[in-house]
Amino acid sequence: LVDIDQVIASHTATGAENPNYPQELQPRDRSRESSQAWVQKTANDLDPESLGRSGRADTGAPITGDDLVVESGNGRTMAIKLAYDRGSADEYKQWLIDEADYFGFSSEQVQAIAQPILIRIRTTEIDRAQFAIDANQDDKLSFTATERAKADAKRLDENLLALFNPSEDGDLLAVSNQKFIQGFLSKLGDTEAAQYTTKDKKPTQALINRIKAAIFSKAYNDDRLLEMMADHTKPDLQNMLNALGVAAPKFIEAQAI
Repeated sequence: LVDIDQVIASHTATGAENPNYPQELQPRDRSRESSQAWVQKTANDLDPESLGRSGRADTGAPITGDDLVVESGNGRTMAIKLAYDRGSADEYKQWLIDEADYFGFSSEQVQAIAQPILIRIRTTEIDRAQFAIDANQDDKLSFTATERAKADAKRLDENLLALFNPSEDGDLLAVSNQKFIQGFLSKLGDTEAAQYTTKDKKPTQALINRIKAAIFSKAYNDDRLLEMMADHTKPDLQNMLNALGVAAPKFIEAQAI
């Protein structure tokens, strides 16, 4: 239990990026209109019970490191802060007072804090950036295509890229590239990977599209280009982007030299 002003979230309650937050831990663009709409809605309808104890990362109290940097639950933190700023968090604070014994502190401790928030502090050693990505997989607000590609690009480490070996004409399904595909699937985890294989364990077209987007993001790291990739209404533009996509693996190699 801490004052919410001690918690370091990726963005302010109104969606401005927090310069004190390590943005590699935030796979989402919390300044997007859809994200802000979610924060506004959640703040307006704050449900204390959904911000307490949970066995999942995408529900319950936000999760932080021991430095109070949010690793999962930036949106929830923003919503609670917004509710406090609007003067509409009384029910949440009263719930903390009522449930104080259950969580291991006293009602007096809650009352002594101006804007208390219940958090979970991670105690195990992990890769924080990867945990932030994994913790967002089941978030109620789905990743946009751009957010997904950027998160996947972070999975493409040196060891995985060493396995990248499509055919000469760029076929990702080539036999020579199977180890890379399996490596990429393993990075997703069994549950998510199951969505991208057929009954006979063959990769789906959705997986190939996702890999292409990740490679593209890794090579060029440009949100505007990623958003244009999803715009299929302009064939001429798609031809240019396809050419950039074909060149992306070589571009990544050049960056590593």
